[in-house]
Amino acid sequence: MKAPRKCLPELFDFIDSLANQIDIGALKNWDKFSSQVRGFFTLAQMRKVEKSVAGWARMASYADGTTLIHVTSALVGLVQLPEYKSASPVEQQIMEWIILFHDIGKQIPPNGGRDAAHAFRSAILTARGLQSNGFVHVDEDRLVEWCTLTQSAI
Repeated sequence: MKAPRKCLPELFDFIDSLANQIDIGALKNWDKFSSQVRGFFTLAQMRKVEKSVAGWARMASYADGTTLIHVTSALVGLVQLPEYKSASPVEQQIMEWIILFHDIGKQIPPNGGRDAAHAFRSAILTARGLQSNGFVHVDEDRLVEWCTLTQSAI
């Protein structure tokens, strides 16, 4: 399994910097947090993340960047958790991948409103995306079968 921190060093340096700013009390305002996130994710940075997390750019544009800010805040929250800090390196990598992919399937519904099915799409996209990052190969036929079942449930 590839380590997210090795695949995306600039992203995780940024995440660690935000966590440190929060820890020392230098970043207390959500607007300032959001501004830093929007400033960090240049087109070049988005492309770098997209290489390891397919669908990132589409997800990041959802709801005018609100989902991007949410996922970034989830990563910051993760690295601050005592459970994360005490986890083994492999466990930390798994947690990082989970957060990176957890909203990857979000879309704007045709009728507006919330995307209640994004968790199912995210799980399918995650299964495919994690294979390219060194996780166990998942049988494509089973993924298609699960995708079909999921879509019918939606």
